[in-house]
Amino acid sequence: KISRVYEEMEKLRTENSALNDEINELHLLLLELGDPDEKPHPKLILRGDTWIVEGHESTENELVVNCSKEENVEIVKCDGGEEYFCIRIQPIAGKVLVENCKKLKVVTECVLYEIVLFNCEDIVLVVGGESPFIELNNCKGVGLLLSHESMDGPIELVRSGGVVLTSPLISREKVTHKMVCTSEELEAGDRLWFCEMPSYVQMSFWNGKWYARPTSNADNQSLSFES
Repeated sequence: KISRVYEEMEKLRTENSALNDEINELHLLLLELGDPDEKPHPKLILRGDTWIVEGHESTENELVVNCSKEENVEIVKCDGGEEYFCIRIQPIAGKVLVENCKKLKVVTECVLYEIVLFNCEDIVLVVGGESPFIELNNCKGVGLLLSHESMDGPIELVRSGGVVLTSPLISREKVTHKMVCTSEELEAGDRLWFCEMPSYVQMSFWNGKWYARPTSNADNQSLSFES
């Protein structure tokens, strides 16, 4: 009987040890992840080939990210509060991701592959040069200011609303010669026309005109152009 008691004690000790190890591992994981509701400390770091911009607010001056075509940019949890906070990406980036941001103005000169906005609100995106593809996913209140060079690629909206596309007036001369303007010129120029975009749509620019293709049950939605 005594040996049996010792066996049971050893069994319990082993089980508790394994359980304590699991608890310690979970505790370390929670410390690493942090509190999801806690405001992140401002970051601007290069991790591998990606610049991480996190936790910046409007209390600061304009933030400039200097990157190369081999590097990407991820902007996460930045909030401008009452005023728009500007992040400028220059001179060129591979991909740009903006996630969980509010009241933010993102200015890019040239993006080689894509710009994705996910779960964002009150965002102004200025593209002064090239951008082959722009996606807005679960976004609300987005202003797109595009140069002619950035019109070559499609713009796709998924579960997004309150999106306004703004661009200089299209003329045959500008379309033929591919006018490229800097982001400053684009922002300072007259907004000669804009269109308010439906919630689910893919826009493509071809032969001097915008074409829209609904990407869900949104056939009854239409585009409105104003001068």
